[in-house]
Amino acid sequence: MDPLKKLLAQVDNLPTLPDILVRIETELGNPECDLRKVAELMALDPVLTGRLIRMANSALFGGCGRTTSTVDAITRLGARETRSLVITAAVIQVLDAESSMFDLREFWTLGLASGICARQIARDLRHGVPDQAYLGGLVHCLGEAILAVHFPERFAKALTEARTEGSDLVQATWAEFGFTHPVLCCHVLERWNFPTAVIEAVEYHLEPNEARNEKLLASILLAADRICRELGFASFEPSGEDRAWLADIPGEFTRLLLDAGYPDLDFYVTEQKEQLTEVSTLVNSVFSHR
Repeated sequence: MDPLKKLLAQVDNLPTLPDILVRIETELGNPECDLRKVAELMALDPVLTGRLIRMANSALFGGCGRTTSTVDAITRLGARETRSLVITAAVIQVLDAESSMFDLREFWTLGLASGICARQIARDLRHGVPDQAYLGGLVHCLGEAILAVHFPERFAKALTEARTEGSDLVQATWAEFGFTHPVLCCHVLERWNFPTAVIEAVEYHLEPNEARNEKLLASILLAADRICRELGFASFEPSGEDRAWLADIPGEFTRLLLDAGYPDLDFYVTEQKEQLTEVSTLVNSVFSHR
């Protein structure tokens, strides 16, 4: 049996997004979207609403004050940004279990930082859909978290192996489970009806040149992940020389970065660090109200 299918057969409750999200997304996708209707739907899930408001109040999403009103928050955000934050809150909510061997708060810190960083990179490189870069960055390591929650001892073994031997976590995961965490992540994203472009970019974000149609988006996700790890948003860093990942980035990425007016990567990383200073504070806020 295929290793992934065999593992999935052992999981009784693979994460599913809340039903209310479908209704909210339907309304947000309506050309004549009524944001008050969206607020009414949000009210049906108080935890989701609370998290959305806390994120909306963050400077990372343009917050410039403190609001406790769902209507005020989504009116200021607009339909597109509201959709991104609703999905963020929903994804965090479905994978909010405690794991003694894996700090999910750290996982979401990396995910949120990577999403924000990927969105900024996409804007800087004039990628057509920055929202897709945000979603991809947010969930690109979701497979790791699922393995940690449902198979904590086996995932801890892979993590220990990677840290002890100085090897790559992807390789250690393959050795333990027979597949890589991006493959598991993409399986879940397909169940969640994520955009095809995001799924492909997540699948190939460790090898952007292998992507069929989304080389640039996959490159953006890899760059965002590595930049955020370098800035300390995750305790585990890939093995190898500093910024060895640059060799995996297609030339188009570097060319577009230069065209955008950035002299080198060091300058760009420093700028990203300044923009991401509030991520840890935001994640702590989100997790402090369950």
